[in-house]
Amino acid sequence: MTAAAPRTRRTAARNAGWILSGAFAVALFLPLIGSVVPLEPAPATTEKRRMAPAPRMAATREALASFPTDFETYYRDGFGFRNALIRLHSLARFHLLGAGSDFVLRGKNGWLYLTDKTGELIGQHRGIDPLTPEHLARWQRYLDDRRAWFDARGIVYLMAIAPSKMTIYPEHLPDWVNVTVGDTPMDQLTGYLTGTAAETFLDLRPVLRQERGRHRVYDRTDTHWNDVGAYAAYREIHRHLVRRLPDLPALDPAELVPGQDPAFSGGLAGMLNLKDVLTERQPTLTPGPARLAREIPLDIELAPDLRAKTGPVTLWSTGRPGPVAIVFGDSFLGQLMPFVETAFSKTYYVPTRPLRRSLIEAVRPDVVLHEITERNTRYPTQDGWPGE
Repeated sequence: MTAAAPRTRRTAARNAGWILSGAFAVALFLPLIGSVVPLEPAPATTEKRRMAPAPRMAATREALASFPTDFETYYRDGFGFRNALIRLHSLARFHLLGAGSDFVLRGKNGWLYLTDKTGELIGQHRGIDPLTPEHLARWQRYLDDRRAWFDARGIVYLMAIAPSKMTIYPEHLPDWVNVTVGDTPMDQLTGYLTGTAAETFLDLRPVLRQERGRHRVYDRTDTHWNDVGAYAAYREIHRHLVRRLPDLPALDPAELVPGQDPAFSGGLAGMLNLKDVLTERQPTLTPGPARLAREIPLDIELAPDLRAKTGPVTLWSTGRPGPVAIVFGDSFLGQLMPFVETAFSKTYYVPTRPLRRSLIEAVRPDVVLHEITERNTRYPTQDGWPGE
């Protein structure tokens, strides 16, 4: 060994130390620099919450006392390269670990499913936590009471249950999820309800299971049915409504315009921050221009407290004479409404699950359609009725 060898090793070790120190300094200060200078290359995340605002300095004891906590919250939501780090974490978790997230379950063949931290949705699918006899009896009373209230006012009322995606496409779930131990809440309800309650409660699982044999009715990267599934649901809803409204017009398949979104990416992909990575071809189906309803100004005045509870109520019109409807529901209504609206002269769209009695009394509709998702069948009484 030459005399220069130890010196070379010391130089290499010193250089490595400088490189490591430099990398540490960059890692330490880069987020701070990125908070001031817009260097972020990654797209914004799709967190479904309001990001913390910048704190305001005020010469008061309360403001000064809360400033450190407020600033920490603000910085945690907005430090430089935060989106890039979240993006790297999402990519590594999905591609290297083969995992989803606390709210997205990764299935087989590119299919994603909505889940939750508590595992309640998977528990429903597996029949782990069945409805109690008291819960089933409460559902019977709930629907009987609603039906009686609507019948007394000459209003046709129908509750339609939008199935969970894992109910219609269980074969793409991880194998352990499909190890069932009992009936699902929907199985229990359809076997329990009788009389007018059974007539009022529309289980859409059979028609969607039938339709999936011909077409894909849910999207791989989203939690909702697509247009094809929504149209199948509409046909079943119409079939039930027409029993009490024989003249209710139907939307003929020949009046539909098929299409395709070649690079669709749904909400579940967005929850993983991978909308530009997880894409698919989405079938689209829309009523022709002659049957589409158009939005018109709301023709009733909503009380401020009701407006705060219901959100943005909108009114859609076909411009043709016919019955009036109010549709209450959740995000599954997005694809369903263009089909439902074709049957009515006016349709009030209320994007909230709870029924609002004062709104119904103000409109005095011919039909109230109440859509809820399968996962919410555990909660029949949490709909703001009758006290709102």
